Amino acid sequence: MRLAEAGYWVTREPVSPVSVTPVGDLISCHAETGIELRIVPNLWPLIDAIVASGLEYSIIRKANARPRGVAKYLLE
Repeated sequence: MRLAEAGYWVTREPVSPVSVTPVGDLISCHAETGIELRIVPNLWPLIDAIVASGLEYSIIRKANARPRGVAKYLLE
């Protein structure tokens, strides 16, 4: 099933990959191609801004975000 608004496919059945290709250091690959990568302590201001914009969006891992009001964490 394709979720057009999210830009990805989902299935209710298990699937096995046809192949696996290592891609190396993803942070370096992003930097070399000029893709901006941000590490933020709190996703909620970004999520709120996207929702307020009226744009269609998907934040598939939003459930993994810290709860609202928990803004601090340490990068180790």
